[in-house]
Amino acid sequence: MAGNLAEWCLDNASLNYKWDETGMNPLYLSSQEDYHIVRGGCGLHNEDFMRCTARDNYPVSVRDNLIGFRCVINTI
Repeated sequence: MAGNLAEWCLDNASLNYKWDETGMNPLYLSSQEDYHIVRGGCGLHNEDFMRCTARDNYPVSVRDNLIGFRCVINTI
């Protein structure tokens, strides 16, 4: 994942986020307009963001060549 681009995630950013009671679902949704999490990095980032576990957050209005999305096909 690291190296191509930072990936938009469905999760919204939160300073006080906690997992649900079961500890199974880490998804946090507040509002589609709130800042969203991006993960990973691209070759244009510095070395702190050139790893799969890097996290940052951006407003949904951001358009940048450093951020994108990945397409996934469920084959089951």
